[in-house]
Amino acid sequence: MTESKINIIICDNNREVCNVLNDYLLYQKDIVVTGIAKDGVEAIKLIQEKKQRTLALGADQYVVKPFDLDVFVKRIRQMFNNSTLAYTTAKPLIS
Repeated sequence: MTESKINIIICDNNREVCNVLNDYLLYQKDIVVTGIAKDGVEAIKLIQEKKQRTLALGADQYVVKPFDLDVFVKRIRQMFNNSTLAYTTAKPLIS
């Protein structure tokens, strides 16, 4: 049985943050970066182009910088595995 890959679009207006996240995520066997966007409009276009199922971390949850990359990846995996849950209020992804 093959495991599902988690497809990620990185969205941040800071190119350096995008590059650090992309470089780190390259080493995660279960996570694939499918695009990098500089803002929400560009991210929506990428999602539509790739027809990806979305779990909107930016809308429902957010990352407070600076953050630990290991904790960040663990949280992505948790959210992917629990993607059937509905998030109704904004709360920090990592605090």
